Order: sequence, then C-alpha cells, then structure tokens
Amino acid sequence: HHPAFTKLFVESTPLPTGNGIMFQRRPRAAHEQPYCLVHMLVTPPQAAFEGVTWESERARFLGRNRTPRHPLALETALSNTTGATLDPVMALRTAVTLGPRGSVTLAVMTLAAENRTVALHLAQRYQTWATIERAFLHARSSAEQELHQLGLDSEALASIQRVLSGLLYPHPALRAEPATLAANSKGQEGLWAYGISGDYPLLLVCVDDASAGDLLHSVLQAHTYWRRRGVQIDLVLLNQQE
Repeated sequence: HHPAFTKLFVESTPLPTGNGIMFQRRPRAAHEQPYCLVHMLVTPPQAAFEGVTWESERARFLGRNRTPRHPLALETALSNTTGATLDPVMALRTAVTLGPRGSVTLAVMTLAAENRTVALHLAQRYQTWATIERAFLHARSSAEQELHQLGLDSEALASIQRVLSGLLYPHPALRAEPATLAANSKGQEGLWAYGISGDYPLLLVCVDDASAGDLLHSVLQAHTYWRRRGVQIDLVLLNQQE
C-alpha cells in the first residue's frame, strides 16, 4: 500500500503516566496483531521540570507553509493531539529550570512491543531513573563483550562505522568512476544469477593477490558486526587472482 494510505491507520493515545504517547496501527483484520510504539520522556527525580506535552500530527507541528527547519512548534505550545491523524509524528516537549552552572540529563525513550499490554508494562518499567541507568550499563557491558569476541578494538569499530556510513549514504567520492557507471548495461536483475538480490547496499571487495588476507578478515568482521544488529549488507568478494 502507498505510505500515505497506511498512515491513516495509525492512532495515538497518551500514556497513563502523562509523559509520553503510544502509537498503534488500527487492525484491518481480526487476526492482525499490530505492534505498539511508545515515545516518552523521563527526567531524574531531582530535576525541576514542567509536565510533558506532545504532538502527533505533522501539520500542527510544522505549521502552514513551514518546513522542519522552522516549525511552528518552536514558537507555540504543543497541542497534545492524539487519536487518528492524516500524517502522524512523535514530538515531546518539557521545560527544565536550571540554576547557575547547572545541568540535567533527560532520557528520551522509544519502545516497541508486540501488543498494548506489553508496551504499557515496558513504559512503566522504565519510568525510574535507576532502571534506565542499569539498562545503559548492561548495554555497555554486552557491547564490550561482543567486541572482545569479534576481536575488535575502538579503532577498528570506528572504521567499520565509517564504511557503513558510506554504504547507507553513498558519497560520489567513494563510488566507481563516472565512465564505469555509465558503461553498465545491466539492471538489478543482472545480479540474481550470482545469488545477490540487489535489494540491500552492496560492499564489493576485489582480491587480486594473496596479500589481501588481512583485508578479508577485517571485512568479514565488519559484516558479522552489522548482521548482529540487523543491518542488511550484501558482501561480494570478487577474486581476480590468476
């Protein structure tokens, strides 16, 4: 279905705690079990802040004839709109009072769950600042353990992230020469004979001598790291050796 049509079935409701909103797609069949999405803002207990307001309609957030560079929401209060909208968005606002040289940390959280009951349970669970801090500590510990298992250090991880940026947001400087691209006479279906769908970004590694072992090892490490995070990248190894 067209994206504009599917947006018509997304509805939002405020959380019982009043610090966020929950989105759910209205089912179009009795057997459908739509996922729920929660967007909420949590502040530490000692912070002096006003209540959370929200906006779920893009037209109200942007304003007439405005763009995200200068939305109306930065000049007026959010409307606390919920329910079904033509073009849903997630926007939260609160005001924090700071003393001289003061600082405060806010947690903006997005949670996904298989149904409304689980979503509300997760939202209630992460209302406490101690739970949020434990989640970050656990995530950091798990990430460090995974990097150790893959044999990656911080420098290698930075390189992996730079390559991923070039794959997801292609830059002309990293692509083939214009003449090479113009000479291509095949479309996506030309990849199918090699077991490559062409639906995902392609990382092509050309091997022309036996000294490419370190490069291949690094590329396979990167591909493993991406796949563990659900990032679909097609890795193609082209052996050009005699």
